[in-house]
Amino acid sequence: MSDQPIPARILVVEDEGDLRSLIGYNLSRSGYAVELTADLDSARQVLEGETPSLVILDLMLPDGSGLDLARQIRQSSSSAGIPILFVTARPRETYLRSYRFSPQDDYLAKPFSVRELLRRVQAQVKLPGAKPEQKELTS
Repeated sequence: MSDQPIPARILVVEDEGDLRSLIGYNLSRSGYAVELTADLDSARQVLEGETPSLVILDLMLPDGSGLDLARQIRQSSSSAGIPILFVTARPRETYLRSYRFSPQDDYLAKPFSVRELLRRVQAQVKLPGAKPEQKELTS
């Protein structure tokens, strides 16, 4: 049996392929296990399986609003405690007005630096083996 810690699992829901790849690459390099999806339907399928440690969620997706998925996560007893990091180009004040933030939620406006993304992820997921500040970043 290995003494290595189990990496935190992060679900990334982002429809922009280049950004999704960039996020996935940097999270993987930082020691996280990453599941990448491009739409709500795929994200829901992932959430039916193993529960992630964090969901990075774009709000504007091809098959609907990320807020719908966030509400579903919060209403489910098995996923209600999962932190959500919202990423969007829309201003928080206008677009997220209808969503009731929980203490586990965070918001990151696009465009953002990879360093800031990793800092926010590290603040949300405090597990051994995830050391974003020690890795060279690709932006």
